[in-house]
Amino acid sequence: NDEPVGSIALQKSFAKDQKVTAEEKEAATLEGAVYGLYAADVITDKSENITYYDKDEKIGQFVTDENGFAEAITGLPMGKYYVKEINAPEGCVLDESIHEVKLSYVDQNTANIDVTVQVEDYIKEMPEEPVSDEPKPEPKEPKKTVKTADAFPAGALMALGAMGLLGTCFAAVRRKDR
Repeated sequence: NDEPVGSIALQKSFAKDQKVTAEEKEAATLEGAVYGLYAADVITDKSENITYYDKDEKIGQFVTDENGFAEAITGLPMGKYYVKEINAPEGCVLDESIHEVKLSYVDQNTANIDVTVQVEDYIKEMPEEPVSDEPKPEPKEPKKTVKTADAFPAGALMALGAMGLLGTCFAAVRRKDR
């Protein structure tokens, strides 16, 4: 008497109740979401002699394709599991929800129990540019700075410097005469 096993797959879609712009929707993708599969309780065989997984043990992970589908993790013993997003795809908000899944014995004729977890993704909203009734200020012209070399020809600067030097010398000579 083999114990039944199960598989868990994942299907991600965009949330239908979210209002988004075409630009926001275009920037988002379902591809590349990473979800972890964890044991919600200690998972054992029917007789509880063999422990397969400890509580909160990570069992595997799902990675979604461009359609939001992730291949099933198979060969799972009956028990309670949960799925939680680890990395959100481009343009989407991280799903912090815990999605519980229970693989339960159906009957002696059912050897495999297959479950697909349905999850929704919310698109990141792009910040709106603030709208203002005030007119935008006119751009100011940059201040013109006058460089000394531009305002005076080189010869004039040399003449001014020489005059300043002569004035200093003249004052020193006059002081000496006194």
